[in-house]
Amino acid sequence: MNLREREKEFLKMLIRQKSYQSAQYFTEKLQVSTKTIYKDLVNIQEFLAPYQMSIEKIPRKGIRLVGNDESRGKLKLMLGEIVTSHDAYDGQYRRLFIFAEMLFSNDYCSYQAYADYFFISTQTIKKDIDLIEDYLTERQLVLQRVSPGLSVNGDEAGIQLAFKDYLEKYQATNSLSNEQEIELFNEGIITIVEQFITSLQEGNFPNAYIIHSLRNELLILINRVKIGHHHRENTNLLFSDMENMQMYMTAIALSEQCSREMNIIFSKSDIYYLCSFLVAHGIEPNFQESNETITDGVKKLIARMSLLIDADLSHDERLFNSLSAHISPMIFRLQIGVEIKNPLKEQIIAQYSTMFTLVKYGVAVIEDIFEIKLTDDEISFLTIHFQLAFEKIRSAKHILIVCPTGLGTSQLIYQRIRQNLPTVNIIEVVDYQEYQEKTLKDVDLIITAIKLSDTQGIPVAYVSALPTYEEINAIIKQLSQIVAKEKSFKTKAIYSTSYSISTVLDPQLIFLNLTLASQAEVLLFLNQQFHLKGYVTEAFKEAIFEREKLGSTGLSTGVAIPHASPETVLATKAAIITLKKPIKWGETEIRLVVLLAISEEDMPVAKNMLASIYNILSSQAKIQQLIACESATEIIQILRSERNDNYD
Repeated sequence: MNLREREKEFLKMLIRQKSYQSAQYFTEKLQVSTKTIYKDLVNIQEFLAPYQMSIEKIPRKGIRLVGNDESRGKLKLMLGEIVTSHDAYDGQYRRLFIFAEMLFSNDYCSYQAYADYFFISTQTIKKDIDLIEDYLTERQLVLQRVSPGLSVNGDEAGIQLAFKDYLEKYQATNSLSNEQEIELFNEGIITIVEQFITSLQEGNFPNAYIIHSLRNELLILINRVKIGHHHRENTNLLFSDMENMQMYMTAIALSEQCSREMNIIFSKSDIYYLCSFLVAHGIEPNFQESNETITDGVKKLIARMSLLIDADLSHDERLFNSLSAHISPMIFRLQIGVEIKNPLKEQIIAQYSTMFTLVKYGVAVIEDIFEIKLTDDEISFLTIHFQLAFEKIRSAKHILIVCPTGLGTSQLIYQRIRQNLPTVNIIEVVDYQEYQEKTLKDVDLIITAIKLSDTQGIPVAYVSALPTYEEINAIIKQLSQIVAKEKSFKTKAIYSTSYSISTVLDPQLIFLNLTLASQAEVLLFLNQQFHLKGYVTEAFKEAIFEREKLGSTGLSTGVAIPHASPETVLATKAAIITLKKPIKWGETEIRLVVLLAISEEDMPVAKNMLASIYNILSSQAKIQQLIACESATEIIQILRSERNDNYD
């Protein structure tokens, strides 16, 4: 039988098709009704009978042409007048196609099948594959011959990068037609990638290459995930992942679309990888104009956090945009009862405990405005944004160069230092007379070639008149140590302040070796004691219980640090309980409880108090020492000595 032109075009699409497509897909492509599509399929099925090919139709999955490679090759040869586009393809595209087949298909093709597909000899296909193998070998990847086809073995990130480089080398001198792109990548995936890139802010893309590169990365990643190839488990340190995790919600949205529309399931490591290359391409959280209430809420949150961390964040445009991009959908999620999980939550709580707790206090403004309660997972996401903003501020150091006259030698030192230190640092030159009259409270490091008597506790780096590279490296190391301490809030200012745990601890609220059977009993007991002292309002009890519902305040070191909203606290005080027997607090067994109640008026020094607590209680040995105490006096002495040790 003969096929009509429309049916030939339909069969041409089926021959090239790699996966199931819906009837609607063909309806749109051929611009006919669904009824016509099914009628044409009947005729095509009859035409295929001599070629041992058939049309497979599966409900909710779609339509596909099925048959073995040999039959498909014979059909293509018989219908040469229909499928002729490959005749004009050169060897470069042919090798790109074969490479893509190795990576994006689990249906291994034989040399003969490729030869039939391109209407060339198997010997030519063999030469193509040999060239691909040489390229893979240079990349420390292995071409594995799996009967009847081929696959690539090696690190997944390396495989994807190898193909991206190969693809972009081809694209540098050739353009891919829509038909060719569909052959290389799945059409549904192409659509998802196009939608995703369109959804990102235009301002995210500094140039056309970024769009081109990102598009290729996404097509490759999603096609690999589609057939079950995933990135290996992420082993980076937490601080290496913090900036990448700003893109987590954007990555999650893309992965959910792939799952929903194409049943493509991303692993946690795939999402980490996606985050990393979004950041590498300069993509930032997709901020769109929020409504006035959200904008006002974000500004109030930033103002409150600025107060809590004692650093002005109000001019950080990136922080405002990233928070707005995160908070707007977060509010919607929480209002409809949808909760998400942060895979780095436990690491964030452990490593950035002070910032995490400060954010818990800070988000009260968001909770009040929108009548929601933030979970620990949501708070840990917000912690990422504030920790990065805080580190950016703290990475700028004020360096003072002191010289006998402020001339000559000082300029030599200044030029050498300026050339070798990051430009973010503020460098000021003064002579010895000015130095003696200057207040040094804002100075982070003094560099000098002369002996100084009173440095007011500021670190000093002594250098020669023309600093050597060894001296420069020593200064860089010293600055790095200062920055590292400040990133974790562990500075001398914390220990020299009058606000540390030992100064707000009420001796009458130290209870040793109590027999309390549960977390609830401990909280009820503490609430009663704080009420008797007049330190809290009636709302305090509900607040501390509500806080625990959102996420346990128990730490892995065996201590719990419950707390409540500042508006329920009348006077800033701390209490300590040691227990005769361990009790379950969330997922942790604890014998030490430290309750910190911070009032609204003392929020500006909350950072110091929280840092003081976490610095002490991060040590398992210190916790055991406190549990072993037999009097309130011993507890206080340990806390005071700890502060002095850190100050020294």
